Amino acid sequence: MIKINRYLDMTKWRLIIFMLVLSIVIVWGQAVRAEEEDFAPDGFPHASAFIVKRETVANYTIIPYKIRETVIIKVLNNKGVDKYKNITLDYNNLREELKILDARVLDGEVIEDYIELDTSFLESKYEIEVTEAEISKMHPHLKQKVINIPDLKKGTTIYLSYLREIWSPPLEEEFWLVRDFGGREPVKEATLRVITWVNEDINYEGSIEPEIEEDGLKVYYTWSKENILPVTGEVGSPSLEDMVDVVSVSSLDSWDKFSNWYRQKLENRYNITGEQFISILELTEGMENRQKITKSIYNFVKSRSNYIDIQYDYHFIPREAAGVYKNPTGDSKDLAILLISLLRRLGIEAEPGLVCLRNNVNLDLDVPNPALFKYMVVYVPEFKLFLDPSPGYTGFGELSPYIQGKKVLLPYHNKTEEVPVLPPEFNKEVINQEVNLLPGGTATVNIYQTTGGSFSTYYKKIYSQYSPEQWENLLNSYIQTAYDRVIVDEYNVSGVTGLDNNFSSWARSLEVEGYAKKLDDSLIFHPLRFPVGFEQFTIDENRKTPLYLGTTSNIVRELKLILPEGYKVTYLPQQINRSNEVGSIKLNREVKEGMVYLYFNFVIKKPWITPDECYLFNDLVRWLKVIKRDQIIIKKNKLMKTDIEEEVSAGEGVEEPEENEDTNLGQ
Repeated sequence: MIKINRYLDMTKWRLIIFMLVLSIVIVWGQAVRAEEEDFAPDGFPHASAFIVKRETVANYTIIPYKIRETVIIKVLNNKGVDKYKNITLDYNNLREELKILDARVLDGEVIEDYIELDTSFLESKYEIEVTEAEISKMHPHLKQKVINIPDLKKGTTIYLSYLREIWSPPLEEEFWLVRDFGGREPVKEATLRVITWVNEDINYEGSIEPEIEEDGLKVYYTWSKENILPVTGEVGSPSLEDMVDVVSVSSLDSWDKFSNWYRQKLENRYNITGEQFISILELTEGMENRQKITKSIYNFVKSRSNYIDIQYDYHFIPREAAGVYKNPTGDSKDLAILLISLLRRLGIEAEPGLVCLRNNVNLDLDVPNPALFKYMVVYVPEFKLFLDPSPGYTGFGELSPYIQGKKVLLPYHNKTEEVPVLPPEFNKEVINQEVNLLPGGTATVNIYQTTGGSFSTYYKKIYSQYSPEQWENLLNSYIQTAYDRVIVDEYNVSGVTGLDNNFSSWARSLEVEGYAKKLDDSLIFHPLRFPVGFEQFTIDENRKTPLYLGTTSNIVRELKLILPEGYKVTYLPQQINRSNEVGSIKLNREVKEGMVYLYFNFVIKKPWITPDECYLFNDLVRWLKVIKRDQIIIKKNKLMKTDIEEEVSAGEGVEEPEENEDTNLGQ
């Protein structure tokens, strides 16, 4: 009887556990179904459109290669109308043909069961016109087909299907493809299907794993994802393409075959005419230093070129150097091939480097995929130097933030490397203030600003958009971020033009009322006036994306303040010296011979901060906010002491940041 009771008890508990598990499964299933049901256009009121379906089928078992794209887009509002009333499709007519298979607009109510819908029986409700455009007169083979829907309305649905037939792939019997899953709009279903022969291996990487099927002759690789939320980004997020799920597919096992092909294709692109050669000989006449010759040619190409951005698939071959010399408008490949050609004619070895501009955490770039490496720079092995002749304001040895730290393919070495990240000392801004403080709190101020690297590029870009007559207003606006109601009278701005010159400015004899606040017989003022640029940053330490800053930074603020006669310093900010893997912050101060000297330095060592490093970045910013709040107090010296240093209260009452840690005082 006891055994039977025990058995019944065990059966009862098993039944209870089973019912609990069953109820959890039912509730979970209902929650999942509810979530799937909620993933509909009505659930995204701020989106411009709802992507019902996006499908790519790439068949590499036949020539021409056939890549069919199908997309169904429900337009939600006027923003979506503006975005999708003109849809552009790029292609290279030297290698491929683009055919529009189906393009129509349907009433929104028609598509309910959108995923499996066959729309062949539905007629377009709106007129659709397909036109063709030429992207660049320099590269007439690069085309666009434009699908114009002038009467597109919100609430309607676009159905588009088109076919790329690749007759002439760059490498015979080789292929590569990159597809993003997701974007600014929600996506109900996205699929990539690649078909190859069963005896043909492919390489792939990304954030989605494929399902693989065989039928004896062919292999079908299918990557799919459903209910993809729109990418909203965070403060300082990377570019959109670096935040989405992505898949990279390639038939290449290594870079050997592509590098060999590319070197051969470029051989007839380095030619320049005799007249052009004579002109660069005259330009470098008398120069013996090879690095100075390189710099002179770089400045020559840079200063007379116009950059246009062309990032097409299968567009790897630049124009001939002689043609670029004659008409110096082109993309990165055109301008790079000209610089390489001129340097080679002067006996300085230079070679192309193809940069992958993407920094997606889901791509290790271990799979050789030329579709990702489209931006060309110049590598000079003799100086181990990368040169970027494309953007308009970067000087010799400077690199655009877009390429620093990115992977670069060197076809002549058949290897990939990383483009260097320029150190903080290179990207430096120094603002020096000379202040003569008067007893009433008014001050006469001189300001001197020097810049280098990304700071110089930034100010050059801004000031070059205005005439020299307007520079005073620009400088005045900047100075008023530190001093209210100050009018600049005596000033100078230099380095706006010329690649060899760094931007600098100064303003003298500024009469600043209320520099210090008067309180009884004391004067109180903030010593750190000019914004550093990171004060407003408070980064969520649970963020999912890197914090993209673009470049490293080295920011210096210096103060030399003459005390009013008869005043002594009673309070100074505490000295701070902190550093970690992300950067450092330092504040030194000294009172000497009737003057206050203050030195502040804020350094960021990395152009992007990973989510795991955000707490280190926040620690530096917390201390920056403390320093910005802190003040200097001086008091009328009734005792007339000569040694004012012994009266100073060093950092008393300084408010600690939220996370109180050792401050390394006195260093």
